[in-house]
Amino acid sequence: MPVETPKLRVFISWAGKRAEMIGQGFHDFLPDVVNAIQPFISGSDIDKGTQWREVLTGNLQESMCEIVCLTPESRESVWVAFETGAISRAAGGPEGAKSRIWTYLLGLESRQVQLTPFAEYQATTATEADTFALIGSINALSPDRVSAESLKRKFKKVFWPNFSKVLEKARTIPAGSGPAPTASESELLSEVLSTVRSIQNYV
Repeated sequence: MPVETPKLRVFISWAGKRAEMIGQGFHDFLPDVVNAIQPFISGSDIDKGTQWREVLTGNLQESMCEIVCLTPESRESVWVAFETGAISRAAGGPEGAKSRIWTYLLGLESRQVQLTPFAEYQATTATEADTFALIGSINALSPDRVSAESLKRKFKKVFWPNFSKVLEKARTIPAGSGPAPTASESELLSEVLSTVRSIQNYV
């Protein structure tokens, strides 16, 4: 039987409608331009009826790379900060040299994340040139890299025409839009601590 090519697992973190839309765009269109990639986003990749915490924990533990979709809403999210911390912790293993955390900013400037947990990561702005640089960084980690010429062609003809429409739509969503909170602060903290303990059991 043919040996299956390993895939680069990329965890996509988001909170709020704008960040979710951008994250879904990365999830949908990255495989069109980068080979051997397996993006994960909770909005699409957790099947109905499954134990979401186990699926989330497993993907956090198995992913060495993360795209953090940062908007004014997601910048303040305890979940986004937690997921980034979990990926960062996993990056300390033997494969750490291949690990990356990319922050992707919409509605924010780099200076607006300086006093947050995301300040240490070089940010990507939602422009064509900066997005292409991000795609290039992801492609460089793929076990089946696309050539520079092919990557640029695919980005220009396939990825950016589709992804730029996602960005345009996300920019029309009013600031502060997002799901209404459904849990009390104590319930949310309990879920976070439970997930932290689950991840620690893997290490």
